[in-house]
Amino acid sequence: MSDPVFDAVDMNGDGMLSWKEFYAFIQPLGVSEVDARHAFEMIDENKDGKLSRKELAKANAHYYFDATPSKYMHFYGVLDLDDIIQAKRTMSKEAFIRAKLKRVFAMKDQNGNGKVELDDILIWGRKAAQISNIDFTPELEAKWTKVYDSYFPHGVGQDIEKWMDNVVSFSKLPNAVDITQDMSDPVFDAVDVNGDGMLSWKEFYAFIQPLGVSEVDARHAFEMIDENKDGKLSRKELAKANAHYYFDATPSKYMHFYGVLDLDDLTEKQFDPSDLCLSPPKPVLMLMRALNRFLPSFLQKKTSAILLPNDPIELYTVPFNTCPYSARAMIALIELDIPFHKIEVPFKLPDKSGKSYPPAWYYDLNPRGKTPTLRLPAHDNKIVYESSIVTHFLCDYSSTMENKDAHLLPTDPFDKSKMALLNDHADNTLIPSIFTYLMGKEKDNNSLRDKMEEGFSIFEKALEESGGPYLLGDQFTLADVHLVPFMYRMDVALKHFKNYEVNKEKFPKLLDWYETCRKRNSVYRAEFTSGAIIENFRHFIEIDYDFGGLVDKSSE
Repeated sequence: MSDPVFDAVDMNGDGMLSWKEFYAFIQPLGVSEVDARHAFEMIDENKDGKLSRKELAKANAHYYFDATPSKYMHFYGVLDLDDIIQAKRTMSKEAFIRAKLKRVFAMKDQNGNGKVELDDILIWGRKAAQISNIDFTPELEAKWTKVYDSYFPHGVGQDIEKWMDNVVSFSKLPNAVDITQDMSDPVFDAVDVNGDGMLSWKEFYAFIQPLGVSEVDARHAFEMIDENKDGKLSRKELAKANAHYYFDATPSKYMHFYGVLDLDDLTEKQFDPSDLCLSPPKPVLMLMRALNRFLPSFLQKKTSAILLPNDPIELYTVPFNTCPYSARAMIALIELDIPFHKIEVPFKLPDKSGKSYPPAWYYDLNPRGKTPTLRLPAHDNKIVYESSIVTHFLCDYSSTMENKDAHLLPTDPFDKSKMALLNDHADNTLIPSIFTYLMGKEKDNNSLRDKMEEGFSIFEKALEESGGPYLLGDQFTLADVHLVPFMYRMDVALKHFKNYEVNKEKFPKLLDWYETCRKRNSVYRAEFTSGAIIENFRHFIEIDYDFGGLVDKSSE
């Protein structure tokens, strides 16, 4: 790997690097003369005052691949190990949020099955009522049901990782704390048992004690939340503290909302000296990335973790990834093993005019105001949007990561053309026919259903020709990625609103394909609950939404 470096730096071509040549190489990277001299003497093993090709290569390789501290870690200047350890002990912002979330999730998992379901929240509510010496009435049960819907909408508590992903994504919004304070309203209503619009110490402790919080810790939390020190908690005070607990990315007083949180315990869990990573300075990364193409392919793969950008791609989507177009992007990211953060944009649901608006700041990322959008921090924050463009971009991008094990594009040109035709058919024929049938009036049901099934027949035929299990055969490709998010939504929504199920006798291969796709980890992670789909589409049906022009209203 160092040969191109050596050849570029050996100015006089004598096959050795003098101190002057070495310093000319390393100084532009910001290395001081003192540090450079230290590095030169460390690399010069035979102490002849010059560096051979072998000496440079050995030291450079050790710098990149030594998993534990050694003298070679000073190749690009003296590296302070204490600084690195301290940096590792400092939790990343995301790790800090996740640590808090895991803690509170475990508290609310009352039956200990690794999930937070409605039953867990109702157990919590019954315990709170018992502590308060009141009956757990149907009215109170309804209030605690709203608590569950507020904290774990659409049943997301079934999967802690998915729930944490959602909260972390939301925490990245610049105004996350402000726009989520009403999340605590159902809690306040359930806990304010005397209905005076304030929470007494007794009411607050009855709320938090069932989660395993000691009286001492609960008292500390109460006094922290009570900002005006009047001995009671207002709705606003509770909401503010609760929102800060969930979304603060750095330690603050609010981290003690659910009892005193020992930061040392959290950081210890996050730090393992064996995970010490001696990353090269950014200028060195830039140089080495440029030289990476000279490496044999098997070495390129080994160095990719060091040489490739560490900043993950940002995927902007709607809350809980309900948008099928965004689901395409998420499936592709997971399939291609590309690191990413999911950021949920708080879109307003369409009104009766059919317009749906993202917040104003989102138009700076995507002038069309739609999802998905990708932002690439490691590449000058470049932006990519529109789902079909995004998925093709990700395939190209993954090739730069030397990720040879993951492909979503067929290599055969005929298969590529088939994929393009299937995707065109999905976008321009099948998907519009699905939404048109869903939104159609009763008198149009048969004709609209028949038109939709004509769309299914194209994919049934493709599966017959390819032999399955996927649309192009053995390989899961963008043809599958393109269609499966819509099939999932159709499956749930049409069963509920139209009492329609895809005919097993007419479309056996299509249904087998659908079940096969749903077993893939990427597809599962990009799905959301059937209850959320039904509620979304219920709203769309009520306002006679046209899905941005997808619904053909000419038959009305």
